[in-house]
Amino acid sequence: MAWNSSSADNIWFYLIAFVALAIVPVMIIWWDIARLENNRRRKAGIPTGDSRWHFLRYGPTAPLISAVIFMCGLQVFIFRLEDGGLSPTVAVSLAFMTVPALIAFMVSMILWSYSNAPPRSKSRSQH
Repeated sequence: MAWNSSSADNIWFYLIAFVALAIVPVMIIWWDIARLENNRRRKAGIPTGDSRWHFLRYGPTAPLISAVIFMCGLQVFIFRLEDGGLSPTVAVSLAFMTVPALIAFMVSMILWSYSNAPPRSKSRSQH
C-alpha cells in the first residue's frame, strides 16, 4: 500500500519538527531570562516572592509544558499505523519528538529545582 503525503501531513511534520528542535533551547533561554529578571528585581529591592504566578518566573510551568509535549510524542506508540490513525510522516516526527521532549523535561526539572534551592548560608561557605 503506497502512502500519499498530503499537505496537512507536511504541515504537521514541520510543526512537530520545529517543536522538537526548539523545546530544549526554549527551556534553557526561559530559565536564563527568569534568572536575570529575578536578579534585577532583587538588586532593585523589588520583592520576588512566590505570591503570584508570573510568566518570567521559571516555575512548575516549564516542566509541565515539556511533559505535555513528551506525552504528545508518545501518541505514536498508542495509535498504530495499521489502524489508519496516523500517517507515517506524522508518526516518524512524533517518535522523533519524544527524545528532545524528554531531555527538555529533565533539563527543566533540574533548572527548576536549582532555581528553587534555598540560598546557601555565607557562614558555611567561608569555612
